[in-house]
Amino acid sequence: MRYPIRFSIRDGIGRVLAGSTVTVYDSGTLTPSILYAASVGGAAIAGAVLTADVRGQAVGYLDDANYPLNQLFDAVIAKADHETVTVPDIMP
Repeated sequence: MRYPIRFSIRDGIGRVLAGSTVTVYDSGTLTPSILYAASVGGAAIAGAVLTADVRGQAVGYLDDANYPLNQLFDAVIAKADHETVTVPDIMP
């Protein structure tokens, strides 16, 4: 079964950062996580990179065949002309 990992990307004053990328890693490593674009079917997303939509939302799906429900992840959030931010130990 797949379960979502969701991000809402905004800058320091709350403006939506559409087009931002979120790269998801297995916690404490530089190993890209195995993410899917859909809750059922399809191939894994190359490099575990999600892109925020016009609302600043980025969603991927993790599979319990790959990760237990209590697995932690790290996210690197980037956008041109903005500081890159790493958020450690995220639990979906």
